[in-house]
Amino acid sequence: MSSRVVQMSKLFSGAALCAVLCAGTSAFATQTFNVTYATEDPSSSDTVQITDSAIGVNLNAHPAGQYLTGSFSGSSAVVTLQVLCDDLLHRSVEGDQSESYTLGPVTTDFAGNTLSSTQIGEMGYLALNFESTTDIVQKEGDQEAVWAIEYPGVSLVNSNPAVTTALNSALVQAEEHPINPALVPQYTSTDSHQSYISAAPEPATWAMMLLGVGLIGGTLRLNRRRGLAHA
Repeated sequence: MSSRVVQMSKLFSGAALCAVLCAGTSAFATQTFNVTYATEDPSSSDTVQITDSAIGVNLNAHPAGQYLTGSFSGSSAVVTLQVLCDDLLHRSVEGDQSESYTLGPVTTDFAGNTLSSTQIGEMGYLALNFESTTDIVQKEGDQEAVWAIEYPGVSLVNSNPAVTTALNSALVQAEEHPINPALVPQYTSTDSHQSYISAAPEPATWAMMLLGVGLIGGTLRLNRRRGLAHA
C-alpha cells in the first residue's frame, strides 16, 4: 500500500472517530425534551434509605430509575427514555405531567458541585447498562451506583441485600469501563427541580454517533481488504 493511501486512510479513520467523540457536545445546548408522562418501574418493590449529611438528605426512595415519555423540541415523535436520577434532592412525580427538560452535557451534580470526567464517564457506563438490562435488581444497583459515584459521602442501605450486591458489582464495572464523558446526556428540568442522565442523547446527536461508528467500521473493513490483497 502506498504511503499516500495509508495517510488518507488514517485521515478517514480520524474523521470518523471525531464524529463519534465530538457528537455528544454539538447538539446538546439547543434541545428540549417535553415530558407528558413519567413512571417508575412497576416491578420494583425495594426501598433504600439514603443519608448524606453534607447536603442534608435523609429519605427513603425507590432506586428503580424512571421512564419519561414525551417528545424532543421540533419533533412529533413520541419516545420513552429510560433515565437514572442523578440528584438526591429532586421531587419525583409520576403520572400525567407537563414538564420540560433541557438537554446538555453533565458538568455538575444537582447541588452544583463540579463532577470530574472520571465520575461522569462512570455514570455514563451505568446509564448504558441500565438501559440494556431487564433485571430489576441490576437496574436498582445501577441507580444506587450513580448516587454513590456522584455523592462520595452518601450512605445507601437497601431493603434487599441482592441490590447491595448489584450496587457493588456496578461500581466495579463502571470503574473498569467508563465511557467518553462528552457523550453522557443530562436532562435538567426547566424549573430546576430535578435532573436525570440517560444512555440516549437527542436524535441529531444519536444520528451523528451512528454515522461515526459506521465510518469507523467501513474504514476498518477497507483496511482489512487491502491487507489481504497485499498478503
